Amino acid sequence: MIVKIYAEVTTQGIDPSLIKNSLEPDNIDIPKDVILDLKYSGDRIIISIECSVSRILTCRSTMDEILMLIDSILKSLEKHRIDIERV
Repeated sequence: MIVKIYAEVTTQGIDPSLIKNSLEPDNIDIPKDVILDLKYSGDRIIISIECSVSRILTCRSTMDEILMLIDSILKSLEKHRIDIERV
């Protein structure tokens, strides 16, 4: 059996391509036997992770890690945008 975890994150007005490019598989470590698909549409990042049911905890941990990375990226880019607006 295959498990698929899906999440959408609003990018809060930040270009979602910046976030997607930061999360490309070459840029983060994905566990073996886990399939990651990252897309964006409008102001949303769409994350899909697939794995076998025997690896469901790994799948969940991977999604948690990706969501934490997105949160960190959004906070960093928002701070950078505020700093630029002050200049």
